[in-house]
Parts: sequence; C-alpha cells; structure tokens
Amino acid sequence: MALVEQFCSWSAWRMNSTSSARSRAGLGWYFSSVSLDIMFKKLPA
Repeated sequence: MALVEQFCSWSAWRMNSTSSARSRAGLGWYFSSVSLDIMFKKLPA
C-alpha cells in the first residue's frame, strides 16, 4: 500500500513540478537560511 501511495504522490509531484518550481526554490532558501541560523547559534559567542 505504501508503495502505491508513494507512486501517487510522485506522479502528482511530477504533474505539479513546473508550477511548484518557485515554491520549491523558496523552500530550499528557507531551509538553508534556517540551517545557517542554527549553525551560527551553536557557535561559541
């Protein structure tokens, strides 16, 4: 069952890949900024 769900979600992602390209780029920028923020916070002041 999980394999079918993964395939369906993958197909939906493929169909929406062109329209969601901007949102994926925004998510990548968001996660990279968050990880950088966490790394800087872990550095000794």
